Amino acid sequence: MTEGVSKKKRSNPYTPGEGLYPACLAGRTNEQRRLSDALEDIINGHSVAGHILYGPRGNGKTVLLADLRCKAKKKNVRILRLRGRPDGLAVDGAPEEDWWRRIELSFRLGPEDAHVTGGLPKWEDWRKNVRFPPDALGAAMAEKKQALLVAFDEAHATPPTVLGDLLGAAQALRDDGEPLLLALAGTPGLKAVLRENEASATFWNRGEHMPLGLLPAGAAGEILEKTGASGGLRYTPDALETSVENSDSYPYFVQLLGQAAWRRAEAGRKAVDEPVARLALADVRRTRRRYYRDRTDEIVGAGLIEPAVAAAQALAGRESGLTDEEIDTALAPFSAGPKETLALRDRLYALGLVWLDEETEHWTPGIPSLAVFVIEKLGPKTNLRPDAPKAGRASRSVSART
Repeated sequence: MTEGVSKKKRSNPYTPGEGLYPACLAGRTNEQRRLSDALEDIINGHSVAGHILYGPRGNGKTVLLADLRCKAKKKNVRILRLRGRPDGLAVDGAPEEDWWRRIELSFRLGPEDAHVTGGLPKWEDWRKNVRFPPDALGAAMAEKKQALLVAFDEAHATPPTVLGDLLGAAQALRDDGEPLLLALAGTPGLKAVLRENEASATFWNRGEHMPLGLLPAGAAGEILEKTGASGGLRYTPDALETSVENSDSYPYFVQLLGQAAWRRAEAGRKAVDEPVARLALADVRRTRRRYYRDRTDEIVGAGLIEPAVAAAQALAGRESGLTDEEIDTALAPFSAGPKETLALRDRLYALGLVWLDEETEHWTPGIPSLAVFVIEKLGPKTNLRPDAPKAGRASRSVSART
């Protein structure tokens, strides 16, 4: 993604998927402020704790990293973009040449772990890097006390040993008071990866946690309205209400519905009324159901059909969510004891089916309509009765709005 604002407007201002920078970034004010404060601290020469952004896919983690990079670039902060992958790390985008050529080499390349020192590597070699050496991060800072932002996306996909190398190097620099901001983003599964070794476990325990769930009240409507207005599109109140109700306040779905409404709006009229909003909803049905199927395939592949259905049934109709005890009661029949129940809950959390609201400390669906889809599509594959009481109360049957 190109940093900063594009010179020309997009033909369609809505940007579902791929972490593209949106025309309106609403509902994440607190997270933006915390990241901006950390950025200002390193600009002023201070060391800061690492920041961990985590949440289900499509909740805006990559967008927040992009927002942080844009702010850093405007303030001439050095930026290193990393992306996790199963075989190690990838460097996203070529760094600025004036400081890149000053980096001293000491890292391993390729699966053979061939050691390379001295000179400037070919860019292809860095893209094959499967280890992150302790001294490479310090070398990237060049002169001491020069602020560096490391924006690390898809961190959950990184092998624990590679992640431990990076986090250990970052901690050593922070211990020396260097102005480094390491911002990691990943799915809820990042928690399990970070607990794999001492360096990363310490980072998890001491870092600034920034969980990203569904958008707060009002944010989905603000995004739809302001994004549309940036391209001259206006929503009528009833059309906006219909779109918000069917978005689940899930950022990806909000952008998806806005994109479809933009395409459906009549040329020259530039308005989304109730009929247009309904047509847009019908247009995104196939994309949404494909998304649901992908998530349920993950559940099936993980061997979690019955626990997933039981958790979804327990959450149905519970707007306030479930306590730890209540969700564990729903999962207990599928485990051999409390330890296994906790592991089941963590696995469903890592898949994004359930989400822990850290303000209320209650469990909620990662995406409400996905939980309903799980009940409807996977429920018949289990021996669970749809009306069976879960977690001390009767489940309420609901229909997925797709």
